[in-house]
Amino acid sequence: MESMKPLALSTKVVCKIGKAKGVHVPAQMEFFGEDEVITVIPSIHLPSTDSSLICIGGEWGPFRPNFPVEVPLWLALALQKKKCCRIEIPAWMHVQNLEGMPLGTRSADAAPLSAYEFL
Repeated sequence: MESMKPLALSTKVVCKIGKAKGVHVPAQMEFFGEDEVITVIPSIHLPSTDSSLICIGGEWGPFRPNFPVEVPLWLALALQKKKCCRIEIPAWMHVQNLEGMPLGTRSADAAPLSAYEFL
C-alpha cells in the first residue's frame, strides 16, 4: 500500500502591505501577525495608578474589568492563557462578513480585512 504524503504548503508568502512587505516564509508572517491589534475584555484590574501595562512595544491599557481595551495579539493570547481576559472576535471574522468571501462577492460595507487573516 502506498503511504500518503503530507500536503506540501507553499514555503514563501508575498506580502505587499504594512511593515511585512516582501517575500516571507509562513513563520515570519505569523510573527508579523502577532502585532495585529485586537480587542479584549479584561477580567483583572492592574494595581498601578493608571492601570496600564508598559512594554517595549508600547503602553497598553488601562486594564479594568469588563471595559474593552485594544492590545496586540501576542499580549491578548498571554492574558487569555492566564484567564485574565476574553478575546473579542474581530469584525472581519463575523459570519455575515465571511459568507460572501468564498465566492468573491464581498459587499462594500463589509468590515475591512486584516492583513494576516489567511495565515
